[in-house]
Order: sequence, then C-alpha cells, then structure tokens
Amino acid sequence: MVVPYAAGGTTDQIARLIGQKLSEQWGQNVFADFHPGGGTVIGASIVANAPADGYTWLLTVNTNVINEHLMAKLPYWRRERDSNPRYGLTRIHAFQACAFNRSATSPAD
Repeated sequence: MVVPYAAGGTTDQIARLIGQKLSEQWGQNVFADFHPGGGTVIGASIVANAPADGYTWLLTVNTNVINEHLMAKLPYWRRERDSNPRYGLTRIHAFQACAFNRSATSPAD
C-alpha cells in the first residue's frame, strides 16, 4: 500500500491499522510504503506505473482527487478513466485552534 504522505501523521496510523487487519485476514504481509512529496504526485505515480495485478494500491485522502483539477498535466492517470477508486475507509475531522485572547479574522491570523 503506497502512502503519499510522510510517516508519523494520521494517514500513517490509518495505513498501519489497515495493513495489520488485512495481513491477518489475507495471511500475507500488507505494509505501508511511504513516498511523500509533490502534493501526492510521487506516490500516485508509483501506483499508476505498477503492474495492474491488485498488489499495489494507493491510500490517500482528497488531495489526490483535487490534484487533477489543479494541475494541467499529471504524470499519472486520471481517476475517472484509469482507476477503480474505493471511498469511505475512514473519516478524519480537522480543526484549527487559536488562543482565546487573540482576535483571529482569517486563517492566516
């Protein structure tokens, strides 16, 4: 399972948990292979260029879907044409916190 993010974050924890459960169910090793950088393009390119045998897959969040709308030319596939995406493995809720004694008027503040 290729993870296009650095180890140590939330995606790492999810990948390791999924890998462990799949290893138990399938009776073979499933591990996370981390390839961060390029806004997930590096990891996605590895999966896109791997043999289509079902042994290499991408664990990502919405960044990969957004990239095809932000970048004119990607070195990998177009999701709707060349892949069989699975959605809804997990939900992650993110939030931004700031000190109560500070007046924030924008995310930059």
